[in-house]
Amino acid sequence: MIEGLLVGLSTLMSPMNIGILVLGCLMGTFIGMMPGLGPVTAVSLLIPVVLTMQPATAMVLLAAIYYGAMFGGSTSSVLINAPGESSSVPTTFDGYPMARKGLAGKALALCAWARLLAERLLRCCSCWQPLPWPAGRWFFRRQSISH
Repeated sequence: MIEGLLVGLSTLMSPMNIGILVLGCLMGTFIGMMPGLGPVTAVSLLIPVVLTMQPATAMVLLAAIYYGAMFGGSTSSVLINAPGESSSVPTTFDGYPMARKGLAGKALALCAWARLLAERLLRCCSCWQPLPWPAGRWFFRRQSISH
C-alpha cells in the first residue's frame, strides 16, 4: 500500500506535472471567477484537451482546474457578490459584507482555508468507506419510525 502511495507522489512531483498543476490552478481560478462558469464547466471544456495527454498528467490537470475553479467561484462571490457556482452562494453571506468593510483579503483567505480543510476532511472520511458491516452499522444507524 505504501509503495503505491510513493509511486503516486513521485509521479506528481515530476517537473512536468508540477508545471501542469500550477497552470491548471491558475486557469481554473480565472474560469471560476467568471459568474456562471463553475468547476464542472471548466472540466468539461477541457476534456478534448486532456485526451491527448498522458493519463497521470491529465488527471493532475483536471483536478487542478477543478479546485482552482472552486476557489475562483469564491473570489467572484466575495468581491462582486456574484457566485460562480451554487456552492459559492453561502460565501456571499459573509464574504461580500467583509469585502465592503475592506477585509476582502481576509475573506478570500478564509474561503481558501475552509475549502482546503473541507477537502481534507472529505478525503479522511472517504478512507472509512469500506468499513466492515458491523462497524458500518454502528456509524450509519437507521432511524426507526414508530406509528
